[in-house]
Amino acid sequence: MIVVIAPTIASALYYLLAAPPIYVSEARFVVRSQNDRTPNALGIALQSVGMNSSSSDAFMVHAYMKSRDAVQDVAHAVKMGALVPDSARMSNEDLFKAFQKRITVGFDSTNGLSTIRVRAFDAHSAQRAADTLLDGGERIVNQLNKRSAEQAIQEARQTLTLAEQESLSAREAIARFRNDNRMVDPARMATETGQVVGALMTALAETRAERAQVASQAPNSPLLATMDARIRAIEGQIDSERTRTTSGPDALAPQVGAYENLEFQRKIAEQALIAARVSYEEAASDARRQKLYLDRVVEPNLADKAMLPRRGLSILLTFLSCLLAYGIGALIWAGVREHRQT
Repeated sequence: MIVVIAPTIASALYYLLAAPPIYVSEARFVVRSQNDRTPNALGIALQSVGMNSSSSDAFMVHAYMKSRDAVQDVAHAVKMGALVPDSARMSNEDLFKAFQKRITVGFDSTNGLSTIRVRAFDAHSAQRAADTLLDGGERIVNQLNKRSAEQAIQEARQTLTLAEQESLSAREAIARFRNDNRMVDPARMATETGQVVGALMTALAETRAERAQVASQAPNSPLLATMDARIRAIEGQIDSERTRTTSGPDALAPQVGAYENLEFQRKIAEQALIAARVSYEEAASDARRQKLYLDRVVEPNLADKAMLPRRGLSILLTFLSCLLAYGIGALIWAGVREHRQT
């Protein structure tokens, strides 16, 4: 009577007369990325143990739904007394622990769906609380998108700024070189000097051929002296042009090397600047596109009847538990009595 019947009767009175009905609102959602694709063999193997990017993103939303921030959000949308009994007299920590018992969040790794169940003392409160938690999950996903986009744009902007500074420095170095040496392009001047030397060599060859012809026909001709002077003048001009190109304080050869080095650095800086601009434009374009989405697969339902408590099952379990305890106690007591008699 004491161990079995009395607890069973007390349980029946509580569940049939005092236990309030509990309504359950259930919703399902998925957190996905816009880059989600069909996984390969390794991706399928990782998904089988719940290791993929979608699950990690979903777990961030799960963490919010079981957090103190979620308690505050639900408290603004629903009277907490409809979820947690005697919530007005509870401390924040006790309310948080009691709230966690009213929220169940699960994840199915086979299809990537998350399930949230909210238990409340009336159906509308359970539905509003579940809807509030989903709204908060969407807000968390949007914040993650915004933070990621801002970080990507900031990094791309810093890279672009550095590339612009390097490009400007390279152009300024070329400008200083031109001002210091008073020439626009040493390579072009060297090319022009080479063309001048080539023309002089051609003129020298023609003049020597002409002199040889005159000398063979008229060895005492007065034109020979004039031609010799012309040949010496051309040879002197050739030596002067060659000296200007290869040696001396104003030689073009070292200036051409220095200028080509500056021009090479400028081209590299320009290519880096173009790449940085493309990266910045891509980052800005990606920022306008949402990377993560929280899609509601099943909206929070409005329960038309109480799902909990399961009164008959609870009474039966109480009876069976008490009966099991009675049987174990009886066996122990029988063993003790038998031990005393022996």
